[in-house]
Order: sequence, then structure tokens, then C-alpha cells
Amino acid sequence: MDVLLRLLPKGKYAAMGYYDRLSCRQLQFDIRLTTKTVKNYITLEEYPMTCLAISGATYKGGCNCQQIDAISKYRDRVSELKLRDFDRLIRIWREYHLNDLTAGTFAQEEALKEWKKTHKYDYTAACKYLEERELLVDKGYKYGTGWLCKPIPSEDVEFLMRLPKIWREDDWLG
Repeated sequence: MDVLLRLLPKGKYAAMGYYDRLSCRQLQFDIRLTTKTVKNYITLEEYPMTCLAISGATYKGGCNCQQIDAISKYRDRVSELKLRDFDRLIRIWREYHLNDLTAGTFAQEEALKEWKKTHKYDYTAACKYLEERELLVDKGYKYGTGWLCKPIPSEDVEFLMRLPKIWREDDWLG
């Protein structure tokens, strides 16, 4: 699978890949779902998995390319009818964007989650932290020596694939 879902503002057209042209006035999302053979970050088994990349843009007389923090600020302008879908899209974006570029196993990433709250990320410091917890090498995988993939729940993939059907002109922004 290699699908590009391009959700565009009114009057704009996409020219590449498979897409559905839909609108949200001033917001645009490019959602790419690709199937690749990668290592699962939980089991370290290699098999085909869905990989996700999302980008967004705002339009105010031209394209202002933005990422998740800027796009999520538009939440207060999303119509009540679509707020749940918008929130779900933002949650999926935060959790699974570039899910095939995970530096650690599940255990390593969980250990670093709390550490990252109080430390600016630094690879050497992260390795030292993991080593102190005997997690620098987990299941034979040394942190940061390759890319692992965090699996996306099938219901989230299905939601993304349904987005073009639920994304309609004038429904998203009030």
C-alpha cells in the first residue's frame, strides 16, 4: 500500500499520487500511508507494517507550511460536528507520525518517556540513562543503531482511510 490522502482547502488541487481532493477552507493535510517491511519495536520481528507520514499547511493568501503544533491551534475554529474527528487526527499524528523511525524498542522508549520530560534530548545522555537501567541493549538491539516501527492500530489506519469520505466542504471549519 502506498496511499497519499491530500485534504485540501477550497479551490486547491493536488497533482501527485493517489489522493482525494476535499476541503477545510484554510487547512491542508497530506497523509501518506505506506506498507514496508520493517522491524516491530515490540517484538523485533520483521514483517510488512503500515508506516505513516503527515504534514499540514494553513492558507491565508498563500501556503504557510506548518506542523502539528501550529495546525492544532486551529481546533477552536473546527465545527462541533467534526471536532472529534479533528482531535483523533491530531492524536494519530502525534503518536504515529514517522512511526517507522523509532530509535528504540518498546521498553527503551518507555524508559526514555519520563526522562524526556525533564531533559533535553541528547543521544549520548539517553544512552547513558538506558545503560544505568540495563536497557541500552534490549532483546539484542542496541538503542539507536537502526530504525524500528511502532505499529499503528488497525482502527486508526481505517479512520485515516475513511477521512476523505467524512471530510466535506465547509464541515470542518465554522
